[in-house]
Amino acid sequence: MEKEYLFYVKRCCTKRNLVEYRKLITKIQKKFGISYEEAKKIIDKLEKNNSITINNNLVKINILVDPTRNKIYNLIIQYPGIFVNYIRKILNIGSKITLYHLAELLNKKKIITHAIGNLKLFSDIDVSIKDTVIGSLILRNNNKKIIQILLNKNIEMSELEIVNESGLARSTIFYALKKLIEINLLKKKQIKNITAYYINPKYKQQVFLAINTINRIELGEVF
Repeated sequence: MEKEYLFYVKRCCTKRNLVEYRKLITKIQKKFGISYEEAKKIIDKLEKNNSITINNNLVKINILVDPTRNKIYNLIIQYPGIFVNYIRKILNIGSKITLYHLAELLNKKKIITHAIGNLKLFSDIDVSIKDTVIGSLILRNNNKKIIQILLNKNIEMSELEIVNESGLARSTIFYALKKLIEINLLKKKQIKNITAYYINPKYKQQVFLAINTINRIELGEVF
């Protein structure tokens, strides 16, 4: 019955996700044919279960009460810059349900989105677009592999050395390095006649934490 009560409370709420406390008690009384005290106990139980919050005599639905939506939200908080296909892959959910919950989170201003070309990136509302883009680029498999190699080796490396270490095609490495240089995530310098690449010291800690978080996400440890 609790799901039925919660569903009805959602129907009673305004567009702002709110309903006046005493008015809600009266509505529940009439809908389910119960006493004032019974209706009050239902609301109290929903509040205890974190399905709703009550403040200044106003009842508000907790939009994160849905377990799938809560997982999506936590994933975005854990890794700003994440995109739809990655969310689907990690949580093993369909496109339609993913987009529905993302729309709800955006509508209630729990998250923000930035469009980079045709790709929509999602992050916490306090995360800058720069950090969102950096997070997104690290998620790409080829970029992640390059960054992981540079972190592990902790030295400047030439394009050819990265190719040999990664097993990726030289053209793939060339394109990925170019993108990572463009956003200043990587730096390069000339050592004699060779161009060497290394992680920008300014972002090294951020990159380390991002890679660690990605690995934990892919192992299912964030939930």
